[in-house]
Amino acid sequence: MLIASRLREPVFRVMGRSLVFFFVVSLLLLGLYLLGNFQGFLDTSQLFLLESLEFFLLIEVVLSLFYIIFILYYAVSTGKMRLLRLILAFLSLSFCFALLLALKFLSAWF
Repeated sequence: MLIASRLREPVFRVMGRSLVFFFVVSLLLLGLYLLGNFQGFLDTSQLFLLESLEFFLLIEVVLSLFYIIFILYYAVSTGKMRLLRLILAFLSLSFCFALLLALKFLSAWF
């Protein structure tokens, strides 16, 4: 149990930083895609950006779910609730899931 308690903090750091990384990369890819629409990027470049955005959003959603489950497990096992991390993970999950649904809708539409 002592080893598991010492491993929780690094897991929080790694998962939290990964969550932020994939969120920022997703925002950058979305920005590049929107900029490419106005700048007239090639169709293949736009499709590559959409496929990359879909991949990173999917990773973000899965990682957010694991992070939320880990935060709730940590709260139950230790009694310490990481409320700010939980709220940020829920916001990240909801934004990325909505963006992924919109992206899937657009890819089915066009």
